[in-house]
Amino acid sequence: MGRTFGNIGVLNLLEATEDSIKEVDSIKNVGTVLYRKENAHLLTKLAIGNIGATLEVPGDARFVTGVCTLDAAYLEAVDEPMTLLVTGIVVVDHDVTVEHIKRTACQLKMTGNLFVPPQLKGAIGLILKEGTGQVKVYEGAPPRLEVGVVMMTNGYLQGLQTNTHLIVNGQLTLAADLDLDLFHEKIWAIEVNGKVKVYSNQQAAFYQKGQVTGVATVIPEGFEPISSSLRINARSIRRFRQQSIYTESPIIFEAGISREAFEQAISSIHSTSFIVCHEDIEDLIYERLERLETDVLTFANQLRYVGKEEDWTASDLLGLEKGTEVIVDGILTLSEDIEESLLNERIGEMDILGEVIVQHATQKALIQRKGRLISGILTVASEVREEVQVENIGTLSL
Repeated sequence: MGRTFGNIGVLNLLEATEDSIKEVDSIKNVGTVLYRKENAHLLTKLAIGNIGATLEVPGDARFVTGVCTLDAAYLEAVDEPMTLLVTGIVVVDHDVTVEHIKRTACQLKMTGNLFVPPQLKGAIGLILKEGTGQVKVYEGAPPRLEVGVVMMTNGYLQGLQTNTHLIVNGQLTLAADLDLDLFHEKIWAIEVNGKVKVYSNQQAAFYQKGQVTGVATVIPEGFEPISSSLRINARSIRRFRQQSIYTESPIIFEAGISREAFEQAISSIHSTSFIVCHEDIEDLIYERLERLETDVLTFANQLRYVGKEEDWTASDLLGLEKGTEVIVDGILTLSEDIEESLLNERIGEMDILGEVIVQHATQKALIQRKGRLISGILTVASEVREEVQVENIGTLSL
């Protein structure tokens, strides 16, 4: 079983050996590769695609990840040649002078951005020997780094110093009621490495301050964002009161929702995913769609939605009503004991947006005949190569 990796910020090969890389099939989209002179040959043995940069690291280098702050005391303490390797950001403190930089024996190699006070922008090149980022000037408070999911509320802003330079590695969401005057007061600049969500009325204010490396999503004003898949039945729909919904995940309206209840609950839907509903309310769904590109999948009988990973045997199919309509958004595996007659009887139409794995060609042919929408994968188990896929890793060490 091989391993496939994708979207790696830093690939650390400093301690890599022939044995440690032998089970890696491929690595895609790497920001920076770190290696030593003695194991540089491993780069040719790894199937790596889309490399941003490579850094050869001296054997005596000191390794720091995340945020590294260089102040006057630190630079004065380094009196013998030393290389500092940083995967993250480096902040040079206000107390550092040009003389500190000239006298220190510290040498800097890094894979992120370097932040300096205005008076040091020119002199910092004396210790910066190699880097894949940019040298940026900051005034006031040192840059603040946030990692993970950040919700920017008015309370969050009140906790910041004036003119903060904010760096977010992950996801940043601006609250719907964010005070934009307070935002301008507290935020000098924003860098988002990942994903940002803003409302349409905040878009101009954000881009006056912000820079995004990743995906930016604009939520229409007045819409309520839904962060996960939503399954709504005749009872739960009562909690909606003429609401406008924004979502990037599926919405499933189960059978039994009356037209009157739907009209009272939902005023509009902005979806970048798909919507599942009974055919009785299909026309109402279309009337409320903000995007013509949104797929609406309807059902007339019983519905079975597969959103994650499921394995079905013959007994599982016997539990379904005849002609059940199936939507596969995750991974569905059918066992070998499922006969064609049973499959034909219990499953009506099938939409494959994820993956369906069957055991032989007969099952595959029948699923193809029942397929209404096949935008995903339909494959025979013997053709599936067993591998482990891991994506979106900050630092991967082999």
